[in-house]
Amino acid sequence: MTRDMLEQTITELRRELRVTPSTGLLVDLREVAGYETSCLVLAHQFLREAADLELCRIALVASSSVLRTASRLASQGISIELRTFDHEPCAAQWLLGPGVVMARTH
Repeated sequence: MTRDMLEQTITELRRELRVTPSTGLLVDLREVAGYETSCLVLAHQFLREAADLELCRIALVASSSVLRTASRLASQGISIELRTFDHEPCAAQWLLGPGVVMARTH
């Protein structure tokens, strides 16, 4: 994943969450083979602003140990709950509640 790809995805998420508020977000990262190091800064910035977007929980579905480690690093000092899962049904169950927005990677 490139910085530009992530910027585009985050812009779309912000727009969608302003139109359709949600307390939970499921992000499927299983198709992401890797990422540019600059993506970590963008991800951390989005996670810091997630509470302002009314998010309480973000569930990441990732099979890559690199992405799992990166998500732990990015989650430092944020005010929302962030968990990483191997399988989408488990992530969705954790998020269980009204208004969950599904995000797919490019």
